[in-house]
Amino acid sequence: MVRRRYQQGHLFKRGKRWVARFREMLIQPDGSTRSIQRSVVIANVREVPTRSEARRILDSRLKELTQGTPRIQAIGTFSDFTVKWEDAVLPTYRASTRQFYPGILRRH
Repeated sequence: MVRRRYQQGHLFKRGKRWVARFREMLIQPDGSTRSIQRSVVIANVREVPTRSEARRILDSRLKELTQGTPRIQAIGTFSDFTVKWEDAVLPTYRASTRQFYPGILRRH
């Protein structure tokens, strides 16, 4: 169980958009928790001209996070993802492409 925590997030303008940064708790496949930082575009400045309106939108989005209900992370590691990708997607590529990608995956 993840402890309940209240956060307001950080709201700022990036170009012509309102952007919010906040932390989100994730449950790993082994049951441990991890906190990651998210950056989300809230709205365009033209549609939402004031900071207080953008803050209200952000508060409604952060309501789930502050209730203490963490999100479950679907894929554990990059190697787990590559195994699934090689089984599902790689056979759909042409032969020359199928020969190219395994070398790239071994390197990275």
